[in-house]
Amino acid sequence: GHTASRWSTLEEATCESPGKKALYCSNCGEIMEEQSIPALGHTASRWSTLEEATCEEPGREVSCCTVCQQDMIREIPAKGHDWVNGYCTRCQRQQSGN
Repeated sequence: GHTASRWSTLEEATCESPGKKALYCSNCGEIMEEQSIPALGHTASRWSTLEEATCEEPGREVSCCTVCQQDMIREIPAKGHDWVNGYCTRCQRQQSGN
């Protein structure tokens, strides 16, 4: 019969791809079981703004993964209007319908 020995990594997980590990038999060296190692996910460094968000349009920001150096881009939500006395304090647009 087989006797479980140790887990050994067959394929390292990366930021985007899962890896694989195997449990070997200490008697014969045969692989008894294989398991997936979850992908690590990216590790962001500092985020820098590419495009500022406006009242109505989202912006974008970028960061570089500290592990694989891949650029990551995410959306900055639109700010929405801040109406005071019929005008937006952010973009100076006049509020319609008043």
